[in-house]
Amino acid sequence: MNMDSNIVSGIISGGATLLAGGVAWLVYIGQKRDQRTNAAKIILQEIRSAESALDNMRLVGLNDTHEVLPTDSWQHHSHLFAGLLDQDEFNAVSNFYHTCNRIETDLQYTRSFIREEIKMKAQIMHEKLGKLHSELNCKRITEEEFMKQKEEFLNGFVRKESTTFEPNNPIASIAKYVSSVSPILGTSAGTKMKKMAKV
Repeated sequence: MNMDSNIVSGIISGGATLLAGGVAWLVYIGQKRDQRTNAAKIILQEIRSAESALDNMRLVGLNDTHEVLPTDSWQHHSHLFAGLLDQDEFNAVSNFYHTCNRIETDLQYTRSFIREEIKMKAQIMHEKLGKLHSELNCKRITEEEFMKQKEEFLNGFVRKESTTFEPNNPIASIAKYVSSVSPILGTSAGTKMKKMAKV
């Protein structure tokens, strides 16, 4: 009887271990599915936002207010979709993100030039107007000459939008990438991502 109880005890112990392992596996699968669903929702939102920004850039042209892809969730979560998207779909999403990241990098580079130009313009304007005020105070120019030179300076230097420096290489690169990026939402990859996101 002792042997029979050992066998029964072993079966119960093995069954409990198997049951615990099965429950742990189901919890793990559920967590992965939830993680993939949440990642798909975030990635779809990023793609939707990027496609909207790109459409806007195509319609109205480039300006420094565009933000194409401020975050890149694909880089951190693409492994969750490797087995669910075929190779072409996976590559399409990866290429979309790569191209949008390149556009974003060039936009940031361009914005930095614009910020520097604004600082330089402000400094030059301050120096020029200070010099004109000094000449007026020292009676080297009349009030009328002061107003005329001030107005000419402001019209020629400050108020002309065409004086804004636009670095040609990043602008040309942005335009090239904007025209070449392929949308994702209307493709089979977009459809599968929507299904995974449960939207």
